[in-house]
Amino acid sequence: MDKITIKGRLSLRFYKNGILVKKDSGDNLIVSNGYAKLLSALSGTNNVGIEKIQAGTNATSANSTDTSITNPIDITITSKVIANNKLTILFEFGAAQGNDTEISEFGIILKDTTLFSRKAWPTFTKIADLTINGTWVISL
Repeated sequence: MDKITIKGRLSLRFYKNGILVKKDSGDNLIVSNGYAKLLSALSGTNNVGIEKIQAGTNATSANSTDTSITNPIDITITSKVIANNKLTILFEFGAAQGNDTEISEFGIILKDTTLFSRKAWPTFTKIADLTINGTWVISL
């Protein structure tokens, strides 16, 4: 029997006053509810697509039972592209968003508000002159 493996990887590029100051990436965890929603999508259930990215303040490691992002800040997705068995999601955490917040996690949120995947991140303080461009790739 064939088995499908789903993997995710989050990459962030940090810009201070428009100048790239740091790049980092790491694998994420697809949570249990995320897998359940994939099966719902295959069955024809509506309203299960990816809606947004959220940043939050929970520094604990990702767990398959995670259901939400703590103190969420919504981040708009700028594009979604499917190619070569990968979904690439691009987003920008703008200079005016989440300032003075200790950011420790990121999550992919579905249209029905289900947390699909979560990535704990080394804590950093979001400041006004910091913009973060993100790429989140989900691959089969």
